[in-house]
Amino acid sequence: MKTILFAHIEKNLMDINSSKVGYKRYYEKEAILAFKSWRKNGGYLKDIPIYAICLTKNTISKETQEELKKLNVTYIEDYQSETDNFKNGYWLIPLTGKYIQNKIQSDFYIKIDLDMYLQKPIPKIFFQKNKITISKYDNNSQNNRWNNFNKFPKKYGNVWDTGIIITEKNNFFKDYYDLLISLEKEYLQSKKQFYKKYLIKIPEDFEYGFLEEFAITILNLENKYNFIPYYNYCAGEFYNNEITSDTCFLHYHIPFEVKEFFKMKKILKAGKIK
Repeated sequence: MKTILFAHIEKNLMDINSSKVGYKRYYEKEAILAFKSWRKNGGYLKDIPIYAICLTKNTISKETQEELKKLNVTYIEDYQSETDNFKNGYWLIPLTGKYIQNKIQSDFYIKIDLDMYLQKPIPKIFFQKNKITISKYDNNSQNNRWNNFNKFPKKYGNVWDTGIIITEKNNFFKDYYDLLISLEKEYLQSKKQFYKKYLIKIPEDFEYGFLEEFAITILNLENKYNFIPYYNYCAGEFYNNEITSDTCFLHYHIPFEVKEFFKMKKILKAGKIK
């Protein structure tokens, strides 16, 4: 079966999150490392088609485009005017997914974040017909920020992370994107009513980042799609580093502490914390 890998990409320090949220992101640099690691460590998936997609005005450099070519990565640049109004770069996750599913025919689509560096092949169990694999925070994850605020009702379970998504050809990304935009409108119209409806209070410094992940939670409650939770998919920055047989990625933002990165690489290779 045909499988493709894709990720959204923007210019170093000129992306939506760097300019509007205050992060400092080097997506071009991360992309080169992410795709190099995939080509090296992807195993049965290492030679699949890879797409780096820029849907904003923040297009990448010619130098990065040449590096992507060397890795046999297809770069697609197709400005979508709606991205001008995005308050958070995470909105690009469902939009890019919807875009690539409309443009490229495949049996399976794998979405990753560019700060995820593959160290071993993804377990085949996460590729299933009529099911969608989505990463999810566990109880101990340092990055389970929403539960740490004690403002996330237990009825929702742990928050879905969107670092990796594996899906067949379907309407998932379209439904995900439409719901996210709808949630944003509800939230902007009345935070009070939003809280009353969903029984949740959003921390001020995480409000739009939260909505992107919360949309998956609502989709899960609707039972339109059958989700497979992928716990412990990565180790590294912001995660609890509990290595399991499912741990395939290192997670670090560039620039990162080189010693820490290679320390975690050795730990992941050994399969245990030292």
